[in-house]
Amino acid sequence: MNSRVTLASGTTVAFAVSFLLPAYGPDNGFNCFRFCWGILVTIPPKEFGGWLYYGGFAVSNFLFVGFLALAFTQKMFSRGAIILISILGLHVLSWLVLNLIWDGWKAGIRIGYFVWLLAYILQAFACIKYRKTSCPAR
Repeated sequence: MNSRVTLASGTTVAFAVSFLLPAYGPDNGFNCFRFCWGILVTIPPKEFGGWLYYGGFAVSNFLFVGFLALAFTQKMFSRGAIILISILGLHVLSWLVLNLIWDGWKAGIRIGYFVWLLAYILQAFACIKYRKTSCPAR
């Protein structure tokens, strides 16, 4: 198996397992996703900032699945894909930063969140490693 498929497979496993592991407080990753999805589909939103932030996690997960499909089927990623996965990864990282600011290390973040974050880091790495270049290889 080539390295691109191996990296895509590892990223897929990390992303899928993150939904089964405890992610925040007593909830696993799937329950956290359901919470964010519930906020996203609430129209009109009760609080626009929360709708945008938490709903963004649900949208990020859907886009991430698309990136996984591209990782298996496409040989190269465009600059736009690299920028988008980087923004999604930074959004996921922001949850850790905000929780550390609010609660310090007493925050309810658990192992599932870190596996989820690892999946985004791996996908960003894959996009950068297999990016389209404007000049031919020498």
